[in-house]
Amino acid sequence: MDGSAISDVDSVILANGFDLKYPFLTLGNELAVVPIPDDPAQHDDDHLSTNLRYIRPLHEHVLSLSSQHPLGSLYFVGLTTQTYYAANDVAQSLFVAHTIANPDLLNIHNKTLLPPNRARQEYLRILRSREDTLRAHGVNPDIQGHQSWGSPLDYQNDMVEWLKERGVKGLPDGEYVEPWRKEAHDNRLYIVDAWHKIVALGPREEQKWLEGVRTESDWAELMRRLAEWSRRELCSSGGDSPQPSALK
Repeated sequence: MDGSAISDVDSVILANGFDLKYPFLTLGNELAVVPIPDDPAQHDDDHLSTNLRYIRPLHEHVLSLSSQHPLGSLYFVGLTTQTYYAANDVAQSLFVAHTIANPDLLNIHNKTLLPPNRARQEYLRILRSREDTLRAHGVNPDIQGHQSWGSPLDYQNDMVEWLKERGVKGLPDGEYVEPWRKEAHDNRLYIVDAWHKIVALGPREEQKWLEGVRTESDWAELMRRLAEWSRRELCSSGGDSPQPSALK
């Protein structure tokens, strides 16, 4: 844009997205690359497949439900999108680690220990039900991919609560999602609105807000202050129920 140019370029990498492909699984005939079916009922529940956006059948976007290998022998961590990735991956990893350590956890449904194949069928039923619910609300999982089944924070809590319900010890007391994370999520657009305004005021204003902010609790308090400041600024510009423009 400024007219500058370079000529000593060996490669250009267009990092404008990615396909959900795992060549080491595809070459081993564990993961088929398939088109999006015209009818969701055409999905093959017995074999893993990817349409390059969505891998199925997976329980909670993590656990492979393919009948070609034992339940609990193949997991995917990090597929979920539009989430808080580090905390989300930790929640998924807790699920993975504990079910590898104790495979019977995967076979417990409604406090009853089921044979692995029946447990797999129960997970498939849950998956189909959730996919049908999404489609009924105008969201096609085959196209939208691995978005959480609702709030990303509820998803994280549910992953850990699932383990607690099965008697797993050593997990975080209370909810996995700390109160400050939920508060920041609820106020996220106010926080972003405030920070854009602060950046526009220049480095000195940024430094004033960041002074002394070091610990997790400091950052949580900063986000509360930012959200409150954004609300006051929006109120002063008029309106009884101020919202950042991105929220409208």
